[in-house]
Amino acid sequence: MSGAAVPQTFRVQGEPETSGAALPNQASYAAADASPPVDVEAPDSGTTAADETAPAECLHQEISQELYEHDGWLGRVIFKAGYRDPDLSELKGDTQVRYYRARSKPGFTFRNSPKALLRTCFSKARLDFHRREGRQPEPVEEFPESSVSEASELDLAMQREAIKTFLEEHLPDVSERTIYLLRHREQMTRTEIAKRLGLNRGTVAKRLTKAEKHLMSLPADVLNAYFLR
Repeated sequence: MSGAAVPQTFRVQGEPETSGAALPNQASYAAADASPPVDVEAPDSGTTAADETAPAECLHQEISQELYEHDGWLGRVIFKAGYRDPDLSELKGDTQVRYYRARSKPGFTFRNSPKALLRTCFSKARLDFHRREGRQPEPVEEFPESSVSEASELDLAMQREAIKTFLEEHLPDVSERTIYLLRHREQMTRTEIAKRLGLNRGTVAKRLTKAEKHLMSLPADVLNAYFLR
């Protein structure tokens, strides 16, 4: 035996197991009843079941291989973000499911690296993870009053964290990212940003425009993964 690791086949949680594999030349009773008489030549459709299932199976194997190759890397990313088991395993599984769904969409065009897509899927998985944690019921004696604003504040905090992670990935230039956040999150004017950062207004406008154009040019697969629910 070679000792080389055999890639694991990724299966989405909840995917039903197939039952009763047919023998190579075995036909179902329903198919036998519907078949034409022996001496009548059936029309040739030009396609076979194998022809129809082959592309889907190839895509499944391709995505499974990508997830297998990046499994360790994804675990380290989640670990560095401060998560430990069992939360780490839950987040990794959720991230992989989101990746699988995004990659399986009809017309998907992969114009970025698997790592970039996995990062955006993780950002969304982490946001929903903390939302779920925030909704857990607490003992009445510890929190006598239920506050809707607390949930809203949690959502806002998680959204900001997700946006921060997304921008760190796709706007690596610190100055451009800071200017973009001050303009669109803090609603500051270009003049106010220039004073805050000690830059002239022209430089602020130039870097802001560059950041906005870059984000608008991101491929659909990255944006779909980030906003996938």
